[in-house]
Amino acid sequence: MILLCIDYACTFLEHFRAGTHLGVNVLSESQRELSITFAEKPEGRFEGVDWYSSESGVPLLRGSLATLECRVASIIEAGDHAVFLGEVIAAQAHAGEPLLYFNRDYRTLR
Repeated sequence: MILLCIDYACTFLEHFRAGTHLGVNVLSESQRELSITFAEKPEGRFEGVDWYSSESGVPLLRGSLATLECRVASIIEAGDHAVFLGEVIAAQAHAGEPLLYFNRDYRTLR
């Protein structure tokens, strides 16, 4: 199981609520610009991005360090967030270092 928390103010929350599955993409250190694009671009996030649709229909990014395809097991309303519990039904992982964002900046594990 994974846990995904989405703020009620998030513009794409209703897309998650409407779906039965969700995808999680763990970006690699080399994908910092992609992270910035997804964070800053309210519409058309996937334009020009190399992605594919999983068997359940969730978008997964090619070149990610890891991808998780999940079935939504439940949604819990908690404070100002919707908390999604996802049952992992497929996963892939590749060698490399993850892209981390903490305390308003990108970090490394090294």
